[in-house]
Amino acid sequence: MSELRVLALEGTVFEHRLANGRNAGTSETQTENIVDLSTMEQMLLNVVSAGRHKPEHIKHHHVQAFLPYAREFLGMLEEIFSAEWVVKPASNRDPFRRVFVHGWPFALKAIALAYHQARIDKLGPLAGAIGAKDAGLTVAEAFLAKTRELEADWAETPSVSLDELKERLARVDWRRYRKHWVDITSVSIKHGKPRTFRLKETGEEQVIAMAPNTAAAIGSVKDRLLSANWEALCSTVDHPISELSA
Repeated sequence: MSELRVLALEGTVFEHRLANGRNAGTSETQTENIVDLSTMEQMLLNVVSAGRHKPEHIKHHHVQAFLPYAREFLGMLEEIFSAEWVVKPASNRDPFRRVFVHGWPFALKAIALAYHQARIDKLGPLAGAIGAKDAGLTVAEAFLAKTRELEADWAETPSVSLDELKERLARVDWRRYRKHWVDITSVSIKHGKPRTFRLKETGEEQVIAMAPNTAAAIGSVKDRLLSANWEALCSTVDHPISELSA
């Protein structure tokens, strides 16, 4: 898994921007790192197998088969989001994690799951062949043989194409305080009232949304991105400060 991660990150916006326990972390106000090492590995596992496998299941002989998809996924994220992952924001701009959902693990993991679905016709057989064994073959040969066997009968097709997924990601309004995100994540509450902050750029007061790194939140985001009603995520309606989250 570490080999796949290193090769996939090479030359991308994520290279040298992973929190590893020895450098700056990934708090709301920290901007040097985009994600931590654990999150990146989970993102790549979601790309590879929709999270059905653990890091130790990914072996050296799997790397070249999955590397093109891992790089395609990270390249997609870079193309759509990197302009907002600024290391040194201007004095009138907030750190990206304070403003944008796509700076948080639950959203990036969900996008990785959506990507897997958009490439299910290619990744499905590969993922299904992980762990394949045959007494007469090496593990690498067994993996290739099982992949070909699964490819021959593979019927599942993407519910959303990769191009369509990219278009959706580019059109979604990722600001954390939009109502559609707070409906998923809930809002931070103090003394029975929503906590708020003021945007440096405009001075507007907005609710402080939560960023739950849970299976429920990840699954909800993935499902919405792939649903027929995905455009609800494009709304520019802010969550009312006077209302508690549902």
